[in-house]
Amino acid sequence: MCKKNQYRIVFVDPKGTAHASVHARIDGYAGLFEKNDDCRVFSTGFALARNVTVKLVLFNPDAASQPAERYARYWHDSPEAIFA
Repeated sequence: MCKKNQYRIVFVDPKGTAHASVHARIDGYAGLFEKNDDCRVFSTGFALARNVTVKLVLFNPDAASQPAERYARYWHDSPEAIFA
């Protein structure tokens, strides 16, 4: 998605909790794309500078019941909530 000089890449993972490695996926994403629990901002370095952020979304219609509080902010239960 792009708005003015801001680009946002959104990874939507529809697998939910069906795969045991969900926490490993979140930790891997956070290690690359977050700093202090917030999105890192990357600059493209081109003449028309663009800022790029990356967001991870885990989609599950029953997101409210996800057990790990530490990871709750990644879970969304509707497509509308992803982009709110």
